[in-house]
Amino acid sequence: MRLALNESARKYFSFNYFTTVFKIIIIILLINICLNPMINILIVAHQKSVGQALQVYLNAESDLQVVGFANNGKNALEKIAQLQPDIVLIDLKIPKLDGLKTTQIIRDRFPQTKTIVFSDHSDHNELYNAIAAGAKGYLRNARCGASLYHQSVCGSKKWG
Repeated sequence: MRLALNESARKYFSFNYFTTVFKIIIIILLINICLNPMINILIVAHQKSVGQALQVYLNAESDLQVVGFANNGKNALEKIAQLQPDIVLIDLKIPKLDGLKTTQIIRDRFPQTKTIVFSDHSDHNELYNAIAAGAKGYLRNARCGASLYHQSVCGSKKWG
Protein backbone atom coordinates (compact mmCIF):
# COMPACT_ATOMS: atom_id res chain seq x y z
CA MET A 1 0.00 0.00 0.00
CA ARG A 2 1.41 3.33 -1.04
CA LEU A 3 0.70 6.43 1.02
CA ALA A 4 -0.27 9.45 -1.01
CA LEU A 5 1.17 12.71 0.33
CA ASN A 6 -0.02 16.13 -0.66
CA GLU A 7 2.50 18.67 -1.94
CA SER A 8 3.11 20.40 1.40
CA ALA A 9 3.71 17.07 3.14
CA ARG A 10 6.22 16.03 0.45
CA LYS A 11 8.03 19.31 0.91
CA TYR A 12 8.03 18.91 4.70
CA PHE A 13 9.48 15.41 4.53
CA SER A 14 11.95 16.09 1.76
CA PHE A 15 15.64 15.64 2.31
CA ASN A 16 16.38 19.19 1.17
CA TYR A 17 14.06 20.63 3.79
CA PHE A 18 15.82 18.80 6.64
CA THR A 19 19.24 19.70 5.25
CA THR A 20 18.26 23.37 5.18
CA VAL A 21 16.91 23.28 8.74
CA PHE A 22 20.08 21.55 9.91
CA LYS A 23 22.25 24.22 8.25
CA ILE A 24 20.23 26.99 9.92
CA ILE A 25 20.67 25.36 13.33
CA ILE A 26 24.44 25.06 12.79
CA ILE A 27 24.66 28.72 11.75
CA ILE A 28 22.72 29.82 14.84
CA LEU A 29 25.04 27.78 17.08
CA LEU A 30 28.15 29.22 15.44
CA ILE A 31 26.86 32.77 15.82
CA ASN A 32 26.16 32.12 19.50
CA ILE A 33 29.69 30.78 20.04
CA CYS A 34 31.23 33.75 18.24
CA LEU A 35 29.19 36.28 20.17
CA ASN A 36 30.10 34.83 23.56
CA PRO A 37 33.58 33.26 23.42
CA MET A 38 34.36 34.11 27.05
CA ILE A 39 33.70 31.70 29.89
CA ASN A 40 32.28 33.73 32.78
CA ILE A 41 33.14 32.54 36.28
CA LEU A 42 31.78 33.38 39.72
CA ILE A 43 34.10 32.61 42.66
CA VAL A 44 32.54 31.64 45.99
CA ALA A 45 35.09 31.49 48.81
CA HIS A 46 34.93 32.36 52.47
CA GLN A 47 38.50 33.69 52.43
CA LYS A 48 39.04 36.80 50.35
CA SER A 49 42.68 35.88 49.69
CA VAL A 50 41.63 32.57 48.10
CA GLY A 51 39.19 34.37 45.80
CA GLN A 52 41.85 36.88 44.77
CA ALA A 53 44.39 34.13 44.05
CA LEU A 54 41.86 32.30 41.90
CA GLN A 55 41.09 35.50 40.02
CA VAL A 56 44.78 36.00 39.20
CA TYR A 57 45.04 32.45 37.79
CA LEU A 58 41.84 32.67 35.81
CA ASN A 59 42.12 36.17 34.39
CA ALA A 60 45.56 35.29 33.02
CA GLU A 61 43.75 33.15 30.42
CA SER A 62 42.27 34.96 27.44
CA ASP A 63 39.02 32.97 27.36
CA LEU A 64 38.21 33.13 31.08
CA GLN A 65 36.70 36.07 32.94
CA VAL A 66 35.90 36.33 36.64
CA VAL A 67 32.61 38.22 36.78
CA GLY A 68 32.12 38.31 40.53
CA PHE A 69 32.73 37.06 44.04
CA ALA A 70 30.59 35.81 46.88
CA ASN A 71 31.64 34.88 50.40
CA ASN A 72 28.69 32.68 51.39
CA GLY A 73 26.05 30.45 49.85
CA LYS A 74 23.16 32.87 50.13
CA ASN A 75 25.13 35.68 48.48
CA ALA A 76 26.30 33.24 45.77
CA LEU A 77 22.73 32.43 44.75
CA GLU A 78 21.89 36.13 44.47
CA LYS A 79 25.00 36.75 42.33
CA ILE A 80 24.23 33.79 40.05
CA ALA A 81 20.74 35.16 39.39
CA GLN A 82 22.21 38.58 38.66
CA LEU A 83 25.39 37.67 36.71
CA GLN A 84 24.41 34.34 35.09
CA PRO A 85 27.94 32.88 35.06
CA ASP A 86 28.86 29.80 33.02
CA ILE A 87 30.80 28.28 35.91
CA VAL A 88 30.74 28.71 39.68
CA LEU A 89 33.91 27.80 41.59
CA ILE A 90 32.68 27.14 45.09
CA ASP A 91 34.47 26.41 48.35
CA LEU A 92 32.77 23.60 50.25
CA LYS A 93 33.43 25.36 53.57
CA ILE A 94 31.44 28.56 53.03
CA PRO A 95 29.16 30.00 55.75
CA LYS A 96 25.37 30.54 55.88
CA LEU A 97 24.64 27.86 53.28
CA ASP A 98 27.40 25.27 52.88
CA GLY A 99 28.98 24.41 49.54
CA LEU A 100 27.11 21.14 49.08
CA LYS A 101 23.67 22.64 49.70
CA THR A 102 24.50 25.65 47.51
CA THR A 103 25.66 23.29 44.73
CA GLN A 104 22.35 21.40 44.92
CA ILE A 105 20.39 24.63 44.65
CA ILE A 106 22.51 25.79 41.71
CA ARG A 107 21.88 22.47 39.94
CA ASP A 108 18.13 22.77 40.48
CA ARG A 109 17.59 26.51 40.02
CA PHE A 110 20.29 27.37 37.44
CA PRO A 111 20.85 24.26 35.27
CA GLN A 112 22.82 26.22 32.66
CA THR A 113 25.46 27.10 35.29
CA LYS A 114 28.06 24.42 36.00
CA THR A 115 29.71 24.03 39.39
CA ILE A 116 33.26 23.08 40.30
CA VAL A 117 33.82 22.66 44.02
CA PHE A 118 37.09 23.01 45.86
CA SER A 119 38.44 22.19 49.27
CA ASP A 120 41.77 22.05 51.05
CA HIS A 121 40.82 18.67 52.52
CA SER A 122 41.01 15.36 50.70
CA ASP A 123 37.99 13.39 51.86
CA HIS A 124 36.56 10.83 49.45
CA ASN A 125 33.11 11.17 51.01
CA GLU A 126 33.27 14.91 50.42
CA LEU A 127 34.10 14.31 46.74
CA TYR A 128 31.29 11.78 46.36
CA ASN A 129 28.79 14.11 48.04
CA ALA A 130 29.85 17.04 45.85
CA ILE A 131 29.36 15.07 42.63
CA ALA A 132 26.02 13.73 43.92
CA ALA A 133 24.97 17.32 44.69
CA GLY A 134 25.58 18.30 41.06
CA ALA A 135 29.21 19.41 40.88
CA LYS A 136 30.86 18.80 37.52
CA GLY A 137 34.35 18.85 38.98
CA TYR A 138 36.31 18.83 42.21
CA LEU A 139 39.63 20.45 43.06
CA ARG A 140 41.44 19.29 46.15
CA ASN A 141 43.50 22.45 46.34
CA ALA A 142 42.06 25.50 44.58
CA ARG A 143 45.44 27.18 44.35
CA CYS A 144 46.56 24.81 41.58
CA GLY A 145 46.32 27.11 38.56
CA ALA A 146 46.95 24.67 35.70
CA SER A 147 44.42 22.17 36.98
CA LEU A 148 41.89 24.92 37.59
CA TYR A 149 42.29 26.26 34.05
CA HIS A 150 41.99 22.79 32.55
CA GLN A 151 38.79 22.00 34.45
CA SER A 152 37.25 25.41 33.71
CA VAL A 153 37.93 25.45 29.97
CA CYS A 154 37.67 21.78 29.10
CA GLY A 155 34.77 21.28 31.45
CA SER A 156 32.66 24.10 30.11
CA LYS A 157 33.16 22.96 26.52
CA LYS A 158 32.36 19.37 27.46
CA TRP A 159 29.26 20.33 29.48
CA GLY A 160 27.86 22.48 26.73
